[in-house]
Amino acid sequence: MGRIRAIRYALFFHGLFMAFFVWAGWTGSPSLEMQFKEHEFLAACREGNLPALEFYLGLEDFDPNEEFTSGETGKLICGLSLAVINGHEKVVKILADTEGVDLNQSYHGATPLFIACSSGLEEIVKILARTGKVDLNHPCNETAPVLIASINGHDKVVKILAQYETVDLNTHKEGITPLSAACRRGHEKVVEILARTGKVDLNHPIDEMTPVFIATISGHDKVVKILAQYETVDLNTHKKGITLLCAACRLGLEKVVEILARTGKVDLNHPIDEMTPVLIASMNGHDKVVEILAGTGKVDLNHACNGITPVLIASIYGHDEVVKTLLKAGATQNMELLSPLNVETHIINLLRDALKEVRQQEGQQQPNKMVVLYNIIFGGEEDVVSSPNVQSQVVPMAGSLPHISRLSLTETPKK
Repeated sequence: MGRIRAIRYALFFHGLFMAFFVWAGWTGSPSLEMQFKEHEFLAACREGNLPALEFYLGLEDFDPNEEFTSGETGKLICGLSLAVINGHEKVVKILADTEGVDLNQSYHGATPLFIACSSGLEEIVKILARTGKVDLNHPCNETAPVLIASINGHDKVVKILAQYETVDLNTHKEGITPLSAACRRGHEKVVEILARTGKVDLNHPIDEMTPVFIATISGHDKVVKILAQYETVDLNTHKKGITLLCAACRLGLEKVVEILARTGKVDLNHPIDEMTPVLIASMNGHDKVVEILAGTGKVDLNHACNGITPVLIASIYGHDEVVKTLLKAGATQNMELLSPLNVETHIINLLRDALKEVRQQEGQQQPNKMVVLYNIIFGGEEDVVSSPNVQSQVVPMAGSLPHISRLSLTETPKK
């Protein structure tokens, strides 16, 4: 009996001893700053206080996965997530090495790995990924860790994740892949890393737009240059007939046009509604783009779209430099046609032809896009604009009458 009583006393005082230390908390050095009123374990993870962290991990009945109320936000959060948020690599390493710690525990749907990828914390990503206990594809709001890293341009994080066979580099949210996201935001290094893996679909489209198309319309010439080096990338891809080159010519993206033209893999005369890239560039006054295209020696500078040549369209819009560039490059134009009277007659004839086409199509389908273009260019003509099929598209754009370039009427630049 005496032995049993002694054991009971020992257990009682041991429990009392442990309760005292739990109540007393961390009293060692360095002391916790306790910026917020919260559990000391959370404070240790927030502050990166390793001795305090190890003190709590050493307590027999302490659960490191327990969620405590954050003194900063008032929301429940586990210590690991808070350590990652604050970028404490050593705290994360200790917790990752501690048996029983759940490395996939989430905070509002975001795992520690997702938080680290979103913030570009590459060392923490390395620690978590190396454990082999982390789901590298676990999403937050349908967004995988590699996708959020690509969106935010964290190339070092993407490089780490790309080394793991289990990581899905073609993952997507609503069609947006890591590659298309990087192309949209111009993250060159991310694009290069993903493309080099050989595991990424370089032509995966979103809303009919491939990654290289997205990079083009976003004006990221360096990204276009990277993708253009890969044989599998389709540089003649298009959305509703609009090719990369046509889009770049419309936007005046000189570097993109130069990159595409140099590849030798792009059809420089491929039209959209009979409008070739050089005609589009001429209409929009992009003389440098016209110069690049003309310099290839492979572009038809006299291609006419319903009678309108690059020189004529540039003249109508008053783009003198474009006219100079075209004529210097060898474009030909009948000077008699460009007299003010003949230009007016020519335009009226074009409008009449367009009107016939509209009337033939009424009640069947929408008018040819070139009809709308004529009205925009020439200010509209009463019988054309009054057409039910055209009125809703043209009337709101009326009021900006272009002028005839004086240059095209008076002189021909010397070669």
